[in-house]
Amino acid sequence: MNIPENLLKLKILDRSESSFHVSLTLLNSSSFEPVDAFLTAPPPELLAAFKNWHDTYCGLPIVRQWRLTPKSVSASGSCDQYKDEVKHFLNEWLNDSNVQWLRFREKLIYLSGQLRHSHQEASILLDAGENQLNHFPLQEWQFLREHFPNSEIGLRVKSEGEKEIQPPPLTQKIRVLILIGTTEGLNTSKDLEIVQRLETQGAEVKVLVTPTSEELFKIFREDEGYDIFVFSGHSRSEEDKLGWIYINDNPEGCIQIDDFRNNFKCLIDKGLQLAIFNSCDGLGLAHQLAKLNLPRCIVMREPIPDPVAIRFIEEFFRNFTQNYPLFRSVNSAKISLEEFDQARKYPGAMWLPTLCVRQSALLQPFTWQSLKQSKSRTQTTSFIKDKKYLIAGILGCALIATAWGIMQASKPVAVTEETCPKTLAIASQHGSNKSRCFGDVRNVPEGTIWHGASTTWAPIRKDVNSQIKEIFPEFNLTYKSHPTLAPGSQTGIQMLLKGQLVFAESSRSLKEDELQEARRRGFQLRDIAVAIDAIAFVVHPDLDIPGLSMNQLRKIYLGEVKNWQEVGGPDLEIIPYSRPESGGTTGFFKDNILDNQNFGGNIVEVPTTTQAIRKVSENPGGIYYASAPELVPQCTIKPVPILQSNGEFIAPYKDPLISPEDCPEKRNQLNIEVFQNNQYRITRKIFVIVKLDGSVDERAGEAYAELLLTDEGQDLIQEAGFIPLR
Repeated sequence: MNIPENLLKLKILDRSESSFHVSLTLLNSSSFEPVDAFLTAPPPELLAAFKNWHDTYCGLPIVRQWRLTPKSVSASGSCDQYKDEVKHFLNEWLNDSNVQWLRFREKLIYLSGQLRHSHQEASILLDAGENQLNHFPLQEWQFLREHFPNSEIGLRVKSEGEKEIQPPPLTQKIRVLILIGTTEGLNTSKDLEIVQRLETQGAEVKVLVTPTSEELFKIFREDEGYDIFVFSGHSRSEEDKLGWIYINDNPEGCIQIDDFRNNFKCLIDKGLQLAIFNSCDGLGLAHQLAKLNLPRCIVMREPIPDPVAIRFIEEFFRNFTQNYPLFRSVNSAKISLEEFDQARKYPGAMWLPTLCVRQSALLQPFTWQSLKQSKSRTQTTSFIKDKKYLIAGILGCALIATAWGIMQASKPVAVTEETCPKTLAIASQHGSNKSRCFGDVRNVPEGTIWHGASTTWAPIRKDVNSQIKEIFPEFNLTYKSHPTLAPGSQTGIQMLLKGQLVFAESSRSLKEDELQEARRRGFQLRDIAVAIDAIAFVVHPDLDIPGLSMNQLRKIYLGEVKNWQEVGGPDLEIIPYSRPESGGTTGFFKDNILDNQNFGGNIVEVPTTTQAIRKVSENPGGIYYASAPELVPQCTIKPVPILQSNGEFIAPYKDPLISPEDCPEKRNQLNIEVFQNNQYRITRKIFVIVKLDGSVDERAGEAYAELLLTDEGQDLIQEAGFIPLR
């Protein structure tokens, strides 16, 4: 069974003493407009009930024997009583009646109806950072149970730096490594039996029982790699950070994650896709392993009784091998634990298993079948293992061709000049009941509308705003630059905060400090996505390299790689160019490629993309990045293909590459298809930033975004070189 699965992302953007700023996005849909709301902070009653449940649960005799460092219990009630109190106060809190939160829930209801109508399901990724929301059993919210009954809530964990997730190992079968650690008080033989059943599903299972650290590390370093790692035994964490596992009964059998990170990293670098710690108290392990670049793991929040652990892993693999998606497999396994709750043996047992995922791991499907397919591809591509990169096989070409055909066949007919009126007088008689054309948008205010300042938006300002003015001449869109600061998203948002713009244009979403500054000034900000943009990298046309990986780009701009010879090119110094950090593209690059690290000392800053293009065209070792519509059609530079996790290079331009000699008669065209289907990884949305203060400025910003999101606006956005959201 292959069930379509959508992923809702709930991100906590920032927090004040009294509330959370929550943003809802649909990760695998470019047409879904993000929804923002403010949720009041958790009430003291919920915090107290959760602490009491936690303390009494850990103090249960059947649980205490698995906790290696028992904690004192101060609560006087029963664990089951506190579990019910947690559910009660959690629902009271999340059913808050403030207007914004009501609208948020209404959007979720609408979305659930749309998914049911199309026979799809949705799961939820909670991106709360170091927030107490990670601990609350949000699946007990009755609203979610009613509208998203099969949805699992996973936690987003982050790696150190933007590291590429490795593809599964090049092996003939799905390989599973199970480590049986110290077994005191545990029936690990049952876990072993469950995992060994995977051999009937075509997997190869390797078993390690209470090994020494030397034996374990040798397997990590020398074996050909594993797809799934299962640990059954004792583990523990402290304050969600430090993790230990106990691999044997000897004193040296207690291993801290930091002690063997380099060895375990070898396993991850060889393509480990999922780690399961079916043991006690493992949330700290999830944080540590994500830093090692592990894509996905399943851990237990608290000490877990043996019968619960056995039932979970048995039901998880039963569902996963039937090709249920990962989130659905975890959810079904957790539902099977409900009988332990109902019998009041282990109150809150369903809350314990926790799926932790890196967001970049969600770009590709992860099922038992997808793992098997990766093995079948191994057989057809083994003869080119020693190549620098893998060439797509016949099957891949066929799939891409089929997908392209479907996309072309299903592409909506563009709104033409004949279907959209060019004056407001005619538009008022147009009679459309949807915002297909500019003239269908109502309540567009009049006056001078000051806006700016993202340079990525230049093509839209040039090609789209002029068309809007033909319909709404009194909606006088006027670009305004800062007298001293360089143009860019950050500059525009700061001008908006200070009342110098009506709305701002940005090539990145809002940051927490900007949201906090708005609240300090007595209003709120909203970012409205209107299009998708890709980031392209360009080099001198004579530079001979097949492409670059994300990690190579990261090292180049951190100053760790300084010669093209280090990345497969000639013996030539690398000169990396970048715009100032006030630019949204620069900010996006630092956040998503450099993981908020500072640029290397060899970076050459240029104020504009025009100047950067000239620099790269004059310097054989130069490299630069910017919005793809700005770079790909240029004649004097060469766009660079980007290496994907499957070993394939994906170019931001359509093949074949146009040489400088044939340009400008012919120009490179944007590879829109790979941007839309996420084959090309470096894409981001661009936003209209609106000030929510109830003024005419708010109406103007929202009207402008609505105009761009009409069919006519989206067609013009595509003509300007961007990917439409709709």
